[in-house]
Amino acid sequence: MKLSVTDKKLIRLIQGDLLLSRTPFEPLAQQLGWEEKELLQRVHDFRRLGLIRRFGAILRHQIAGYRGNAMVV
Repeated sequence: MKLSVTDKKLIRLIQGDLLLSRTPFEPLAQQLGWEEKELLQRVHDFRRLGLIRRFGAILRHQIAGYRGNAMVV
């Protein structure tokens, strides 16, 4: 699948931080000139097509108030 310029821009946008809000994807959609629903559908399509494997959150533990952190494999 060939990605459009807008698809590439979307991928760059979702790699950044999301706002802590009830609609964290809405500002990203506005940057693309889309509705939030369109953005979420496109991200879903990317996952379904295997273009992205996962969409996850990273907790910055120091900012959240934790003094220690551990990773277990």
